[in-house]
Amino acid sequence: EFHGDDGGPSAAQGQAPSASATVRDVPDHILERIFLRLGSSAHLVRAASACKRWRRVVADRDFQARFRSLRAPLVAGHYHTVDPDRDDASEQQPSGGRPARPVFVPSPTLTVDRRRFSLDFLPVSNEWEWGIVDSRGGLLLLRSKTWRRWKRPTCFYPDLVVCEPLTRRHQSILLPSCLAGHGHLGFFLVNGDTSGGRGGSGSIGMSSFKEAGRNEPVSAVFSSGNDGGWRLRQLSSASRNNGGISIPKEDSVTFLGRANGSFYWGTGEGGAMLVLDEATAEFTSAMLPEDVRDSYDGRTFGVVGGEDGGVRVVCVIDNELRVYARINDGGDLWFAEKILRLPEATSRLPGRKVHYFQDDAVILSADDTYILLTPQEETWPFSVELETMDVERAQDRNRYAGPAYPCELPWPPALGEASSGGRRRRSCR
Repeated sequence: EFHGDDGGPSAAQGQAPSASATVRDVPDHILERIFLRLGSSAHLVRAASACKRWRRVVADRDFQARFRSLRAPLVAGHYHTVDPDRDDASEQQPSGGRPARPVFVPSPTLTVDRRRFSLDFLPVSNEWEWGIVDSRGGLLLLRSKTWRRWKRPTCFYPDLVVCEPLTRRHQSILLPSCLAGHGHLGFFLVNGDTSGGRGGSGSIGMSSFKEAGRNEPVSAVFSSGNDGGWRLRQLSSASRNNGGISIPKEDSVTFLGRANGSFYWGTGEGGAMLVLDEATAEFTSAMLPEDVRDSYDGRTFGVVGGEDGGVRVVCVIDNELRVYARINDGGDLWFAEKILRLPEATSRLPGRKVHYFQDDAVILSADDTYILLTPQEETWPFSVELETMDVERAQDRNRYAGPAYPCELPWPPALGEASSGGRRRRSCR
């Protein structure tokens, strides 16, 4: 005679077994643990469409906050800029002809309708006049290539617009009168105080200026107003923060990159970098690695972030791609983390010509995962993966000789109605 765990007769005695457990018997807190293991927000949206109960679990704000803390934002694709001044510009777009608009390339791991990311809703005249200068979450910041408005006393100032491609909304940014007379170092998007995450309606735009006459950097932060305009939120100069940081020549300042919450510019003065903290809008200074300071060239240097939260300097010197990491967080001690000889590493790539790399290769674009470069002799883009230092030309990103700006899918994700069987929606209750 056989007995079950409770001491009663087992199914071997001819009694029907107890009903097997179904998904309806899984409590909510176990479902949450299962959903937290999903690979991306796209998988989460699919789960939410299964039934009303799963949708309710996924829609919970606390659950969404936990999921977001464990997963990187889902990048729908990148907007690639195309340089119309390059000799082979007609080859940089599949349709040929003079390139004008940024090209959206979907992420290879996602099925994305690229038409939803068109920028044809932006105001234009006879020809395209907008250039992307930054992206954040699902927002883009664009600058007019035609500087039409004269701002007294000494400088032109471009039209700026923030847009959200998926919703086809855009908002212009006007220059406050108190900033008239400032040259600019750059324009950026940063997180707003109430954004609840990257991107979204809480984002704000930040511009960095060089004040005419004093050569002292000033940062200005704009926040969107209820009337649809943008208001000056904060004005911060370097002299108020740490005794003053000067910029010797405006044309010697080169934007090197954005990494882990800060913006970096090379100044061309003894390896010094200008650093702007996007959270505080305050300036500090930092130094490039000591053994490359004398070789500084804005075209061959860049600053990127890392998965460890650190900052890395990438540079090309004697056609060696060098990656430097900081030894001390926030300090100026660096070590060469990786080195790659570009002439040898590219020798077997299709289209490689013998006369390449007589001069140092230049950096076209750089982010936390890869570096896009080209030899100076001819525009021949190729990319280097930072983790493996593998070199390749096969991916779409190598077709466009210019910076690439990521565009993320919105968060929290838009959850549609649960799937239905017949006329009634399915329920897992």
